Amino acid sequence: MMVLRDPIKYAERRAGWGRRIRANIKKDILDFLGNKCVRCGFDDKRALQIDHVFGDGYKERKELGRSSIITRKFLNRIKSMPERYQLLCANCNWIKKHEDGEVGTAPMLGKESKLYKLAVSLYGQNAT
Repeated sequence: MMVLRDPIKYAERRAGWGRRIRANIKKDILDFLGNKCVRCGFDDKRALQIDHVFGDGYKERKELGRSSIITRKFLNRIKSMPERYQLLCANCNWIKKHEDGEVGTAPMLGKESKLYKLAVSLYGQNAT
């Protein structure tokens, strides 16, 4: 006779594994990006957020899917292109979003926007 696993206990155990794995990956990402807000120096990990310097996080989420945000693949992406990511505290991240016109829509990349100028200064005219 075959003994079946208790599906509820198995699901709970599996969810716990996933939480631990994501927590370890998030710790690795925070460590790699410096463990503090690049604008104000705030270092409480509960309020630190990964910011896309060029405001293109919406494109990345669309490409990778929201469930892949805290994965090894995302960590490797950050390590391969560190100039595209930074840590900001929640307050500084929202302030940046307002300053760069990222609130409510995809960022406006008009020739006068700070994002456009920064992209051109780092990557040249073909950046956008």
